[in-house]
Amino acid sequence: MAKVKPEYEVVNEFSLLANKIIDKYPDVFYGIMVDKIRCVKIINKERPEGKNKLWELLAVKMPIRLDCPYA
Repeated sequence: MAKVKPEYEVVNEFSLLANKIIDKYPDVFYGIMVDKIRCVKIINKERPEGKNKLWELLAVKMPIRLDCPYA
């Protein structure tokens, strides 16, 4: 069976929550630029049974990072 290429959608609530956390704990999250972070979700696939991992932190890889404003 062919693999389905994932389709992504930006999670706008993430930036709002991240800003609130940074405002609440500025000494812990000093220097974090929320405008350089993006949260996305896959919208065309179901989560596999038994997969407990709800999120994953990934950096934007080269050469895409050359043209992408997000880290």
